[in-house]
This record gives sequence, structure tokens and C-alpha cells, in this order.
Amino acid sequence: GLVGSEMCIRDSVDFARQKPDPAAFLACLDRLGLREGRFAYIGDHAGDIAFGRNAQAALRAMGRAAEVVCVAAAWGGAPSVDLAAADAVAARPADLPDLLADL
Repeated sequence: GLVGSEMCIRDSVDFARQKPDPAAFLACLDRLGLREGRFAYIGDHAGDIAFGRNAQAALRAMGRAAEVVCVAAAWGGAPSVDLAAADAVAARPADLPDLLADL
């Protein structure tokens, strides 16, 4: 599964480029010293899913053996059609630990 002890939270004001540009995601990985592996990005709208997909593409372009799993946070209020492209959907925050362990 994806459950682990590493987490990074960054604010968009820290970056000149905004989502769906993957700069913030890549910066978090670098800050944590993570170059390869399986990572989850959790977001509550279609732009977050695009952000995760762009991060995956950037990692591949950099030659990193990494996978970004996009998890939609359905409690955020986005229409379900906007979350359809996610790899998984969590109905509520309490669902995340089990959902991530199963991915």
C-alpha cells in the first residue's frame, strides 16, 4: 500500500507556477529526499487530478522510477464527474488510511 510516514504540505504561494504545473509536488519529493517510489496526491477537484498526472509525467521525463496515484477527496464538494479520472475516490477523510493501504 501507500501508507507511510512521510508527508509534505506546501502552499501555492511558495511557487511562481501554479497547479496544474507539478513544481510544488516535485519540490515536496525533493524536500523529503524521495526520488523513486509510489506517491499519493489527494485533491478535491479535477485540477488536482491533472496536477497529479502532470507530476507523473514530469517524473517520467526526469527518468525517475516513480508513480503518482491520484486520490479524489469526494467530501470537497466537486461533482463526481470531475473526480472520475482519479485512481481512487475517498468519500470521507476517515476512508483514506484503508484506501491508501489497498493501492
